[in-house]
Amino acid sequence: MHTIKKVGTQKKLLSKIPHTIVDLSVENGRDDFDFLSDDLQELLKEKLEENNLEYEDLKISYSLSYCQGDGFCFQGTIDTDKARFKITHYGHYYHYNSKNIEIICLFKGKDKEEVYSEDFTDKEDKTAEKYADEFNELYVDICKEMEKIGYECIEDREQDNIAQQGFRDWKEQNDIVSDVELYDIDYLVVDYWNKEKKDLSKYVLICESGDTSVRLYIKDRKIETTDYVKATADITEYKENSFVFKEDKK
Repeated sequence: MHTIKKVGTQKKLLSKIPHTIVDLSVENGRDDFDFLSDDLQELLKEKLEENNLEYEDLKISYSLSYCQGDGFCFQGTIDTDKARFKITHYGHYYHYNSKNIEIICLFKGKDKEEVYSEDFTDKEDKTAEKYADEFNELYVDICKEMEKIGYECIEDREQDNIAQQGFRDWKEQNDIVSDVELYDIDYLVVDYWNKEKKDLSKYVLICESGDTSVRLYIKDRKIETTDYVKATADITEYKENSFVFKEDKK
């Protein structure tokens, strides 16, 4: 027969309590990125509207794996203030050059009278070619911006996944009993070399970089430590500490 008795509770700052630092792992960053297509679609619409472009039948295509031929492109019908263009996908890749741009019509006069390509005069043919070149430059710029945004979204999600799992591993390794997740508290994901020179004086390192390039810090906070004694008769066999991690009161 043995009994387990609670013999005391105390609160100490995490920085004053010995704890095991765990390693972050690139493996934990894996994700299916289901959110990415919808997010990029909405961001593209914002980019087009910022450039005063009207659109119909908008569709995006992308491949963001840091491989040859990767990138971002989009298809649909786009109106500028000068002409209407139809963009279709071309080839096996998805980047700013994997498309065909066809000019459908020119807009003339204040009323934007539509003059269709089959009715172009020689002069209008040259004008249409000029407008197409201008639109292609804008199209390429937008696709390059969207490609950059796409990679940033992926990297942010992977880093977030790595940090979230690192926090869970740290709690488990240190026998911390808590439902609190990383996003519930104040934390910093810091480049291994701290290139941004963040002030870490009020933070505690809980996860080393492992095979990643970042470290995870959480803001120093009080940890409730409960001591237990497991005993047989009057003989103490061992002593256990159980950390209960609580959210800060707001």
